[in-house]
Amino acid sequence: MARAEDAPARLGRLAPAASVAALAAATALAFGRVFVGRAPTARLLLAALLAVAIGWATERRGLLVATLASALGLLVALTWLVFPQTAWYGLPSPRTLRAIERSLAVVGQQTRSQVSPAPPFPPLLMAAVTAVWTACSSAHTLAARAGSPMLALLPPVALVAFADLVLEDGVRPGYAALLILAALAVALADGLRRIRRFGPLVVRPGARPPARARRSPAGRGGPGPSPSSPPSSRRASSPASAPNPSWTCPAPAAARRASTRSSRSTRRSRARIPSPCSGSPRPAARAPTGGCSRSTSSTAPRGG
Repeated sequence: MARAEDAPARLGRLAPAASVAALAAATALAFGRVFVGRAPTARLLLAALLAVAIGWATERRGLLVATLASALGLLVALTWLVFPQTAWYGLPSPRTLRAIERSLAVVGQQTRSQVSPAPPFPPLLMAAVTAVWTACSSAHTLAARAGSPMLALLPPVALVAFADLVLEDGVRPGYAALLILAALAVALADGLRRIRRFGPLVVRPGARPPARARRSPAGRGGPGPSPSSPPSSRRASSPASAPNPSWTCPAPAAARRASTRSSRSTRRSRARIPSPCSGSPRPAARAPTGGCSRSTSSTAPRGG
């Protein structure tokens, strides 16, 4: 059952790589016309597929690791396809590095002197393998890592356009149609990858729902509203619409002044002295400010 459930995931990962591989194959076939014969085209096709395979194998690794793996793969591809006589048990050797250095010194002169379609001289073939490898590796990186199928089409299309410019016969409709179909496959694979983020395209009877569908709202803070409930009840039951008891509205200025007056009156009432005869409070005696005050004791009248 686990293998059956993992099959769509593996298919979703292989579909973009297969579409980019088809684009790389179309690019190698269209660019191989710059050489005489079919053997150089087959070598370019093998280099393009190897570049996509290394990119797919290091897709989940870091960008630095993928770049180093692609550079080592290019060195091995040049050893196998251009300088096989310099290999040491199928691996690059110091002779391979010296042959690459000599080819780099004369490749500019040969490109100026040769007319396309040209014989597959080692310097020219080395430059062609490097160009195809770089274009296909860049296309896979832009499609898989950047998630941009339109940018992934730029390196192969530019390489094929260069081949159409240097050749006398110009654009071939067959190669152009093959390149367009591969570009549509890359765009379709990217669209399906984006759609699969929301769930499987086809749900079989008895299959378990995806993890995003099994996740209930209770795990995120409480029971969620029923899908059949009206929108008003869903808004009322949502945690975002419920008032927060810890938050209080700040009192306006008038309310603050009223609170200040009430606190002052409270302090004044506490300052009152209770009466000894009754429990009712009476105000405290004030000091005389002037004039005569009545005496509480009785005095005898004076005689004339």
